[in-house]
Amino acid sequence: MFPGREGDADRDDRHDLALCDAPGCGQLFFQRRTNQAWCGPGCGNRARVARHHQGHS
Repeated sequence: MFPGREGDADRDDRHDLALCDAPGCGQLFFQRRTNQAWCGPGCGNRARVARHHQGHS
């Protein structure tokens, strides 16, 4: 199983895994909320900056 998840042995952890949507990342992470799209705050910031630049080019 995954480190730190021993208490959830009966749960299917594959449903909690998500691929980070930030440009240039692609890291797998545990999705804590259904609308969580990034693995961390740095990736969220990078994605928002990329979206801003895309709309103002």
